[in-house]
Amino acid sequence: MALALAAALLAVVLAVAVLRTRRVPEAAAAVPAAVLVVALGLLPPDAAVAEIGELGPTVGFLAAILLLGRLADSEGVSAWLGARLAVAARSRAPRLFALVFLAATAVTSTTCPPRSSWSPRSARPRTRCWSSRC
Repeated sequence: MALALAAALLAVVLAVAVLRTRRVPEAAAAVPAAVLVVALGLLPPDAAVAEIGELGPTVGFLAAILLLGRLADSEGVSAWLGARLAVAARSRAPRLFALVFLAATAVTSTTCPPRSSWSPRSARPRTRCWSSRC
């Protein structure tokens, strides 16, 4: 019974996320569903708090990336870049796909912080260095 109820709540949240209008954010269904999951005892409160703590940084990062995307779109960056890529593709779909893929890779690689690499000799993280002096 608990599994069926959890699945039903998930189905409602996904339906709202897919079929939502511009006025109703996904959180309008997700937050009440999460509260119901805890209130009905489907998930213990301490497990819910632990999950929030574990997912918090990831959700924060995704929110920041979405905000940056929204700001870039509102300033016309997406339309400008799309127009440039369309001209460069010369009406060839495979070329347009490749150009969009490269542009997305470039944007992602410049907006994400560099990862630390692990050195087996020192057994401690070190930052990558592209200079010959490192």
